[in-house]
This record gives sequence, structure tokens and C-alpha cells, in this order.
Amino acid sequence: MQPRTSRARSSRSMAASPLSEPIAAALRDDVNRLGRMVGDVLRRHAPPGTFERVEQIRALTRRRRREPGAEVEAELDAALDALTVPQSVDVIRAFALYFLMTNLAEQLHRERRRRERALRGEAPQPGSLEELAATLEPGTQAAVARALEALEITLVVTAHPTEVQRRTTIEKIAATAALLRSLEERILTPAERGETERELRAQILLLWESNELYVTPPTVHDEVRNALAWFRGTLVDEAALLFERFEQHLAERLGPETPTLPTFLHFRSWVGGDRDGNPNVTAEVTAAAAEDARRFILERYQQEVAALNARLSQNLARVGASRALLDSLERDEFALGEVRYAIGPRQNAEPYRRKMAFVHRRLTLTLERREGGYPDAAAFAADLELTWESLRQCDALETAAPLARLRRTLSLFGFTLCPLEWRQHQRRVLQALDEILATVEPESTQLRALGEEERAARLTRELCGARSLLPRHGTLSQPTEELLASLWAVATVRAAHGPQALGSLILSGTTAPSDMLALMLLARECGAFDAGVIPCVPLFESIDDLRAAPAVCRTLLRNVPFREAVRRCGERWEIMLGYSDSNKSGGLLTASWEIYQAQRGLCAVAAEHGVRLTFFHGRGGSLGRGAAAPHRAMALQPSEAHDGRFKVTEQGEVIASRYGLPSLARRNLELLTTSVYRSLDERPPLGQARWTPLLDQLSGRAYAAYRALVDDPDFLRFFEQCTPIGEIAGLQISSRPARRGASRAIEDLRAIPWTFAWTQARALLPAWYGFGSAVLPQLEREGHETLRQCARAFPFFEAVTRSVERALATADLDIFSRYARTLVADAALRSHFLSLVNAEHERSVRAVLAILEQPHLLANDPVIAGSIALRNPYVDPISFLQMRLVRRAREQAQAGPAILDAIRLSINGIAAGLRVTG
Repeated sequence: MQPRTSRARSSRSMAASPLSEPIAAALRDDVNRLGRMVGDVLRRHAPPGTFERVEQIRALTRRRRREPGAEVEAELDAALDALTVPQSVDVIRAFALYFLMTNLAEQLHRERRRRERALRGEAPQPGSLEELAATLEPGTQAAVARALEALEITLVVTAHPTEVQRRTTIEKIAATAALLRSLEERILTPAERGETERELRAQILLLWESNELYVTPPTVHDEVRNALAWFRGTLVDEAALLFERFEQHLAERLGPETPTLPTFLHFRSWVGGDRDGNPNVTAEVTAAAAEDARRFILERYQQEVAALNARLSQNLARVGASRALLDSLERDEFALGEVRYAIGPRQNAEPYRRKMAFVHRRLTLTLERREGGYPDAAAFAADLELTWESLRQCDALETAAPLARLRRTLSLFGFTLCPLEWRQHQRRVLQALDEILATVEPESTQLRALGEEERAARLTRELCGARSLLPRHGTLSQPTEELLASLWAVATVRAAHGPQALGSLILSGTTAPSDMLALMLLARECGAFDAGVIPCVPLFESIDDLRAAPAVCRTLLRNVPFREAVRRCGERWEIMLGYSDSNKSGGLLTASWEIYQAQRGLCAVAAEHGVRLTFFHGRGGSLGRGAAAPHRAMALQPSEAHDGRFKVTEQGEVIASRYGLPSLARRNLELLTTSVYRSLDERPPLGQARWTPLLDQLSGRAYAAYRALVDDPDFLRFFEQCTPIGEIAGLQISSRPARRGASRAIEDLRAIPWTFAWTQARALLPAWYGFGSAVLPQLEREGHETLRQCARAFPFFEAVTRSVERALATADLDIFSRYARTLVADAALRSHFLSLVNAEHERSVRAVLAILEQPHLLANDPVIAGSIALRNPYVDPISFLQMRLVRRAREQAQAGPAILDAIRLSINGIAAGLRVTG
């Protein structure tokens, strides 16, 4: 129906979305309401004609999806070609704003559905704590307690360059969410509703009038502040509430003998400690990051204690206090006289309020590093325990829920919030050590020139000896000085904040045992072990390194100084597995299978030596970098690794999508907890040995197909031309360079911009290429049944196939072909690679549908299918404009800032529309 007036058109602008009937009416209403508001903003505040251009392009792209043909293509091309660069910017920004609102509506809808389930008494949501508790049998308290003791879940916040939204944008989205929630959950008078809706429009207008782009790249200090903002906004509160809710559900199910929940959730951070390829992470940055985190959490404790001081107003005439608490007050009054005089006579009979006043003062002294402060978190915990126990003895625990929450928060975050982890590449470590050893023994052969056995033997001798290697005089190169300074900073942080303040040393690109021995030696020389041994973690990233990992680790566990270090860590060892680089070097199927097999081999090695392993999964935010929901991540691990210990990176835009709102954080923390808990009961799939030869064959064929593509001598030229990889490098969304070095080889390109570029061009190639070439020969030789049985019986294969399915459904090869036709001038080059990519895509779709026995992609996931169908017509115009802008910029000798900003805005818009970057 055609609108009659501009006002009517405004009311339907952007909101006319192809939502299918299964999507709830409430979600549709939210999308329509927000779409109308976006339309109103465009009419009233965008440059003249913007609203009409957006509506025209929106109608054409939707029509193109519904009724493809030459006529609509010509009309759309004409409309887009007619746009100036400023007009293109306005159109891109309009669609990007719509995506922000749609994403928010979907997030709030998930929150709404959880509330509806509870209000209607429906079955608990799958993956929730309530659902898990309902499966536990009364009388199994002992078994539940053992399982809970085995849990150890660690989330590692990283600053990888995949969060394209500025902090100010994220904050305004959170404010908009709060207003929408208020409209739905509160009973408002007409005046209150009008006021709330006016503020909602104001927030959308502020988003339109704000700059979405970073003017300059964020510094590491900026990234530290951004990371702390997530803890301030959701993570501190929701992490503590996770345990509170879990305890309630367990008590309701298991009764009064419910086991006490250990603090099984932990947080770590690479922000300020990850030096791999990032020269901006200096020693000063690392020390400042640790101090910023310490200050943040101590100030948070001060706020909580101040609230308890106001809350716990019980009078001794009505509620008693334990002798231990009263004695502690006498000691506090003696030690902190200034507090005693500040309290005043009115609080003399209020022991709990007085205790909190003294606790608050000690926290202030701790923050200022002055005498009288708490020496460590354990001393603070003792004061809280004393107060809790007194309230328990006096039957007053009903008033102490905030105190219980604070105790749990302290057990989660201590005085460090999230310990830092240091990371560097093995090339840099060996280069530095060679330079240092050359000053001590100028005539000796460089380590890098020795064979592995000889190199390891020399490093072992140094580790077993006591001589100092660092030169007292002479000048080392700047890179080596910076590396040493970063390790000295590790020692300083551990001395100042406690050994737990810096959790591990991670070595990227580990290929041999000597790499880890070199790291240990350099760390020892810099005093990193002075406060106690610190775990040294190998990171296996490439396909070859994953295959060699069990042998490398077996050799290390036979090495005397390394084995002693593991023993001093409690016979525990952490090993990191790189999903991003392995996917980049081998494709999704091969990378997933090699990581799976590596874990099996490493578990066997650990069992031989009586060592407990923790696998650290370096997953990215996209399917091409190992992204997986928690339950699917468990399926992708062998049963030998289902021991309750799970550590994973939370990177870039993933943090916002999973923890940006309290309800999102709550859901994702629950999913993670229940998935890891359930994995403890999983046994090896029946006939697992039967499927190993089949997966070896599939992986081999997938790897051959993938490498044949990327090893083609012309492939890098095609990739750099048909994707906006060069423009992504200039996006200024991270302090970290896009490449580890100056080389232009694919191997030197970081996995994040590699995947980011394929996503922007709508191909998502690393997430599916090679799957069809692996599977179709098997189907042609043996038919469907073997692979279908494998998918049904072997969780790993089913999980991989589902990941490939989603990547194929998200990819749009028609749009990708347009990128190639627009940006690749060499017709032969373009035709060659387009034919390869299109043929493999067609094979992969056929393979997935045959295995899953489906008529079309995502047939069993209508929610995701509906979301993709909703978004595609609105992402398309941004893609069409991006390819035009990139071509125009590349045709110029030096593109001006206006066109470069337009390209950057298009990158933001596509990322928002697809809900994924790298």
C-alpha cells in the first residue's frame, strides 16, 4: 500500500520489515516503533532529500530480493550511481542506524521471552540454570558437589580489532535499551509514557548526530578503559548474581543439604599485556593496566560497603552481635581512631554499621597504599566473614543478601579484578635471547642457527645454571630492550599486586620445545619468577604446529627445569589452541579436526606424566575464526577434555553482543556454566574410533582444496582487490596493526582482518571453503548414509556441519560476485577465482543439505533464517555503496578524507547488519 502523506510515509519508513509470522508480535512492534522513530529523525534532522533517497533505495533492494530481474537491477544501479559521496554517507548512516535499533529490539525480545516463560510457568529455557537444576535428582548432593568442585571456567577479555562501535555509541544503545524496557515493564501514566518516548527519540537523534568513527586509533589506555566499562556495566554484577541464582535453584531442587558453590568462574585480560605484534603495549602500559583494574575494583568495593553501612542499621537492643564482631570493633577503634570519632554517638549501638565504617576506611587506605589498609583480599574477606557470621548467629541473614553478594564478588575478583596475561611471539623471544647471549659469548653460535636438540640442550643448561645473562654494560637493540622492559614490568606488577595479578606468559607461534625454554630463561632473567613460578603457556596456531603439539609437549614434560616448573604449579599446565590462525591456514573443517585431535593427543601425554591440563581456546567472534555457542564448543572437544576446566577468549564485538546488556550477560554466563557442567557426564561417542579414519580423509581433502586456492600465486592479488582489506587496515578501531610484520604474504596477515575482509565482501569464505570438496567424493562413492550416521552419532561432525551451514546461509555469493566485478579489473583473474569460489559454494551447499537431510539451509533454525532474511535487503545497499566507494577511492591517486570516512562508515554498517566483523 502506498502511503498518502509524508507523515504516513514516515510512520512506515524503515519499519516495513519482512518479519515472518513465527516472530512474536512484540518484537515486530518494537522493530516498527524504532523504525518509525528512525524515519522521523531522517525527515527532520538529515539533509534534505535523505529520507526520500533512503526510502527509494530500501524499496528497490527489497524488490530486488523478492522479484530479481534486469529492470530492478537497472533502477537500483541508477539510484546508487546518482548519489554524491555526502549523500552516500547519509544513506549508509541511515541503514546503519536502523540495524542498531533492530539488533537492540532482538536482544530485548530474548529478554522478554525469558520473562514470559517465568510469568506463564512454562518449562525452563534450555541452557538455563533452572533447567539444569530440574534435571538433578534429590539425594545426589554428593555427586553434585563433586561436579561443582571440578568446574573451572575462565573468560579472557581481549582487545582484538573487531569492535567497530565507539564507546559513546554503545552507551547510547544501553540508554535506549533502558528506555524501551521502561515502556514495557513499568505502569506509566500518559504523561510519563510521553516523557519516556520523547527521551527515546532524543537518544536515537543523538546517535544520528554523533560521529560513529574513531577520529584517531584508540590507544591501549583507551582499550583498557573500554574493557573496564564492561565490568562496570554488567560483568561484576551478573557474575555474582550467577552464583546467587544457582544456589537458589539448587536449594529448591536438592533441599537444605545443598552443597556450597565454589567460585568456579574467573576472568583474565589481555588488554595491556598482549604484545604479540603490538608495539604499543609497553612496560608502562602493562603496569598502568594492572593499576587501573585494581583501582576500579577497590572503588567498587567502597561503594558496596558504603551501601551496607546505610543498610545494616540494626540496634543492639533489638539484634545481637557476636563476641568476635564486638572484639574486632575494639581493635578497629584503637587502630583507626579517626573513624571512631567520625562515627558519632548515634551509631554506638549499631555494631554492623560501625563495622562497615571501619571496613570502608581500610579500603580507602588500601587504595592509597597507606598503612592500615588491607594487606590482601583475604584480610578484607575475613572482615566480611566476621560480619556475616555474626548476622547468622543472631538470625539476621534475611537482611544480609547484599553482604553475601559482596563476599561472592570479592571471591570472583579479589583486589586485581582480572589478572593480566602477557603474550609475545616466539620469533621476538628468540631474537632477543640471541642478542643477549651474543654479548655474553660473542663467539657462540646463534640459537636460531642450531638444530632443535642442540638448541634445547643449551637452553636447559642455562636454566639449570645460575649465571646472569643480562649485560651490565653495552646497548641492546630497541626491540630487545622493549621486550625485556615488558618482562620486568611483569615482575613489578607481581611484586606490587601479588603473584596472582599477572596470570601467565603465553608464547604465540610455538613450534618446538626450545621456544618454551627460551621464554622461561628470558622471564627468569627479568625476575618474572621472583614472586613465585608463573605458568608458561604454549600457543599452537598453525595446522603443522597443532599436529606437532603432542610431541612438543611430551618433550617438554621430560625436560627437567620445565617439568619442575609444572610441578611448582601444582602439576597443572595450560595449553592454548589457536582457532583463528589455524582456520586461516587450513580452513574450518581441517582446523577444527586438527584441534580436536591435538586435544586427544595432549590429554594422553598429560596422563602419561600425571599432569592436569587446561585447554585455553583462542576463539574469535566469527565462524571463520572458531566462533561457537557454548554447547557447540563442548561438542567440538573430545570427551577426554571434558573435565570441567574451560578457558576461552571473549574478543572484540563478541563482548558487546554477549555482555552488553545485563540480560545478555546473564543468559551467556548461564549457558556457559550449564554447558560445561553437562559435559562432565558425557562419554566418548559410541564407535568414535570408527569415525576417525573418515574425518582424517575429509580433513585431508578439505585442506587440499583450501590450500590449492590460497596458494595460487595470483590469489593474494585477487583477495586484495575484491575485498576492502586495505580499507579495513585504516579503520582505526584498534591500537594493533593489521599485520605482524612488513611482509604482504597471507601468512603474515592477521587472521582477524583476513576474516573481516571476507565478511565485508559477503563471502565468509574461510568458514566453508573446502567442505564441499571434502564431502562430495564421499557421497558419490558410498552414498549418504555413512555421513548421516556420522553426523547423528559423532557430535563433533554434526557441530562442524552446522557451523558450515550457518556460514553458507549468511554468505551471499551474488553480492560477492558484484564486489569482484566492481573491484577486480583483470577479467581473467576475476573469472578464474569467481568460478572456483562459486563452484565450491555450490558443492558445499549440496554436501550440507545431504548430510543434514534438509530441503534448504537453516530449515531447522527458522529464527536465524528469519533474521538473515530480515537483514539482507537492508545490508545490500550498504554493500553496493561500499564497492562503489572503494572503487572510486582506488581510482584516485590519493583518496580524500570524505571518501575514506564514507568507506569506514560502510564497514561499520555492514558489520552491524550482519552482526559480525572478524
